[in-house]
Amino acid sequence: MKNKRMEWFQSLSNSGRNLNGLKGVAVAFLLLTVMTIFMASAQLPAQLPAQLSKSNPQTKTQTKLREGWAFTIENYPIEHQGKAIADIKVSYDYVDGIGVPDPSKYPDFVPISNFIKNFIVKYPNEKDFWEILNKNLVTALLTQPIPTPYGVQYKLNELLNSITIRLDVRSGAADVKMSRSSIVTGFSRDLK
Repeated sequence: MKNKRMEWFQSLSNSGRNLNGLKGVAVAFLLLTVMTIFMASAQLPAQLPAQLSKSNPQTKTQTKLREGWAFTIENYPIEHQGKAIADIKVSYDYVDGIGVPDPSKYPDFVPISNFIKNFIVKYPNEKDFWEILNKNLVTALLTQPIPTPYGVQYKLNELLNSITIRLDVRSGAADVKMSRSSIVTGFSRDLK
């Protein structure tokens, strides 16, 4: 079968030689490219199972993964130290093995986003530094249950190793003509 393919490609290649000048070179180049791709793809299926069969099944269980998720609440209007617009960037690292064997263990980020917005709206001291507000927000996320529409409450301290909130306050808030950021990371367990 391999010889028949080669004969077919050689006949196509010979037809390209009969053309004159640059057109013939272009056709020959195109045929050579098609031949290379075809030959490589014809060999790939034969090679791939052989490579997979040589893999060690224990290697899969020895793979260590670190999973995380991130989202941003953009252009969020806040009344804190006056009126402000903020981008709230949230990222978190999951505990090892989350979602195995039950993928529903991954928390939906929308209830977490709603918790953050509600926390900011109800924050009691509008004069706190942004850093204090952010520390209190991260602490609340790791210590308070997060309501969901699914009939369960997330306990992020059981689902996450850490969570980071970057609170980017845009220029103009509290008459300060500079953008600024507070970045706080909270850990739900001791670092090892």
